[in-house]
Amino acid sequence: MTALVQINNVNFSYGNVTVLEDVTLNIEKNKLLAIVGPNGGGKSTLLKLILRLLNPDSGSISYIDPVQTVADIGYVPQVSHSDRSFPISVIDAVLLGLTGTRPYVNRFNKSDREQATESLKKVSMQDYSQRQIGELSEGQRQRVFVARALVSNPKLILLDEPTASVDQRIQHSLYKLMAELKQSISLVMVTHDVGEITDYIDDIACLNQKLHHHINDTNKLDKDMSYYCAIGARIDKEKKGKCACC
Repeated sequence: MTALVQINNVNFSYGNVTVLEDVTLNIEKNKLLAIVGPNGGGKSTLLKLILRLLNPDSGSISYIDPVQTVADIGYVPQVSHSDRSFPISVIDAVLLGLTGTRPYVNRFNKSDREQATESLKKVSMQDYSQRQIGELSEGQRQRVFVARALVSNPKLILLDEPTASVDQRIQHSLYKLMAELKQSISLVMVTHDVGEITDYIDDIACLNQKLHHHINDTNKLDKDMSYYCAIGARIDKEKKGKCACC
């Protein structure tokens, strides 16, 4: 296994509220890792720590070659966090993924636009390049956000509940896209849909303050276990509300 990011004994709190406790995880090359767990379990906080938007209280997060800086990491937010009314074309939205790699904004050249077009081709959205992003369906917009994350040629992409606002048919199309992308890139996906995504992922990390890493050695994780991890439905009273596997 080749680790791209090593998370070692990380602890994080918001004030007096502990969010992550002694979290250790390796993000491996060309793998699709699902992070699951109940709301408030620390999933989005972990992504922010990997992106260095937050700093751990203790422990360490190390980038391993070829992921050497946060510039080598792409990010796909939840669809609900974007403004549909913002007047921007699809290709210009993708070009925004290059702004973190250079000291200027809105000076994109021909090469940049060709790069953005190639990213749109990877997600089958090149025919929509001149459309306003607000005119697209939720599934189409999420593909554009994946293209934006891809345009800087990152080695790792973090996705925060990318299927939260789309129907089951679009979910499966996005899962298939993730499975295709992992042939050349690593992906970490926060999701509540593990029962649906099981056939596509390599590993599951169940996070509810503490983290338990389940490796999919047989490429077929136990769907009942995954489902309960994802929604926190099977509660062990002795564990004070944590998922059963935690």
